[in-house]
Amino acid sequence: MVDLVGDIGGTHARFALCEGEPQKRPRLFDPTVLACADYPSLAAAIGSYLDGLPQARKPRRAALAIAGPVTGDRIAMTNHPWNFSLEEVRHTLGLQRLCALNDYNSVSLALPYLTSSDVMPIGDFDPAAIHMPTHAMGIIAPGTGLGIGGLLRDGSASLALSSEGGHIGFAPNDKTELEIARILLSRFGRVSNERLLSGPGLRNLYEALCIIRGCEATSGDARDIAARALAGTDAICRETLERFCAILGSAAGDLALMLFADVIFIGGGIVPQMIDFLRASAFRDRFKNKGRFSDRMAKIPTLAITYRHTGLLGAAVHLLRAPVT
Repeated sequence: MVDLVGDIGGTHARFALCEGEPQKRPRLFDPTVLACADYPSLAAAIGSYLDGLPQARKPRRAALAIAGPVTGDRIAMTNHPWNFSLEEVRHTLGLQRLCALNDYNSVSLALPYLTSSDVMPIGDFDPAAIHMPTHAMGIIAPGTGLGIGGLLRDGSASLALSSEGGHIGFAPNDKTELEIARILLSRFGRVSNERLLSGPGLRNLYEALCIIRGCEATSGDARDIAARALAGTDAICRETLERFCAILGSAAGDLALMLFADVIFIGGGIVPQMIDFLRASAFRDRFKNKGRFSDRMAKIPTLAITYRHTGLLGAAVHLLRAPVT
């Protein structure tokens, strides 16, 4: 049986067909990435993907990973205006079954199925620790927003955690970050990690540092800031990206403490474009700097996900576990 899976973010909607069986890595094929802004609704985006498939491959079941809370039939996305009923979408598309889960619940389900070719290590740790039996895994992922998730394991049983942990409050680590927090607090009324660790967050960081350093903000969006930082052509952009990596390390370490995790994955759309920069940054030092738990933190692997379809893979895992109806 061929099924449909989707990974619906604030900027892009990814779709693929899948097949497989429970407890094994699903097979994905015909992946496509669509811009959410090009479609008036989720149903229109899915319909566009399905229209490009031959009739013989049209799926009857689907699972969608959604960037936002999934608590019932009606879903409102966090960083995109789509608001929809799952049952109405199912009926519109003529599907027999349509289920949804939080996007980082989906990514968490995929974590045990990632291989060494799907990740790159960040920092120094014992490579054997990557392959040890794990009781808890965490995922932190800057993109359009900040995705947070986790997977708890007990023998062969596992539980993926639904989370909006990207909205946990930001904890400054030094005087500069205290000043960044003060500037952003005056703008937003509350400063979450997502206000700094995301595409828009990179711009927030840049603007705050421009105020602190007394210079004019001349760079554009997050892509421009990152490009100038990586090219070494703008000192404030480079400081912005360095600060981004440091704060990401602290937040990743906090996640490891919350879950008492054995491994932390770093995902999202930003990190794969700056692996070398992240490795050379303060990320790992800030990850380990957890006071009385620093010795344990130093042993925890931090792995950047380079595989492009983790959300789709997790949605397929979820769908293949579900009873056939």
